[in-house]
Amino acid sequence: MKCPFYLLLAAFLILVSSCKSDSNSHFDKAKITGKWDIYDATRNLRQTTTLKDGFIELHEDGNLLTNILGDTTFSPYIIKDQVLESSGDFDYQFKIEQLSNDTLILSGKMKVFDMVFYLSRSKDENP
Repeated sequence: MKCPFYLLLAAFLILVSSCKSDSNSHFDKAKITGKWDIYDATRNLRQTTTLKDGFIELHEDGNLLTNILGDTTFSPYIIKDQVLESSGDFDYQFKIEQLSNDTLILSGKMKVFDMVFYLSRSKDENP
């Protein structure tokens, strides 16, 4: 009689694990909001120094400010399935590889380049 118990337990565990909620529901937007300074970046797996003074500033109202393209641009953004999607002047998608109180790693394609941005929370920001 132990066999039906284990079958029910296994079915219950499968059911519970398959009913995960949407990945966005676990994303803490407040954690990513603020100014992030680029401390390192790679372009096609090679370190680049052209983004030495680069930054991304993510606002609670769904807009971002960045100087990654040279000039400072202001664009709307959303976060969907661990991907930061921006539109307008800065029309790109970046996967959020890592997010902690002081570190943000983004990866994505910019034109023909595979980019990875390593960012730290700006010293002017409080986590």
